[in-house]
Amino acid sequence: MENPKKSLQEYYEQLKGIDEDFKRAEFFPPVSYEQIEHFEKENNMQIPESYKNWLFLSNGGYLIGGSVQLFGIYNDPEPYVGYDYTKGLVPKEYLILGSFESDVICFDKKSMKYFFYRYSDKSVDYDDFNEILDFIIDVCTN
Repeated sequence: MENPKKSLQEYYEQLKGIDEDFKRAEFFPPVSYEQIEHFEKENNMQIPESYKNWLFLSNGGYLIGGSVQLFGIYNDPEPYVGYDYTKGLVPKEYLILGSFESDVICFDKKSMKYFFYRYSDKSVDYDDFNEILDFIIDVCTN
């Protein structure tokens, strides 16, 4: 039997509920639809829908004690959605959303899939950001 799909709110609450010192999460305050829309126009980009929904809960932050960084918008000096901290190692057709240990969390604008990118290789594709969070939580809490 397949597990029922969790909402982003449920993942957010699960991450907030982790109470181990080295695995705690730090979230930035959420943003509004208008802020996202302005950011997209200003940066000539389209943020994927399920990641936008995450930004309504948390405008980025550090998860699992900092081993995961999710980018937000307007969190100066924090990296923002699309910021290429790899200095060109990630192809331009991928939108950078954060990092997970040594992987880059990306969104492929052509296939409309999320994935982890490392050393010129893509991981398995995920249909929405919920699946990325599910993978991160599973790997880091078990």
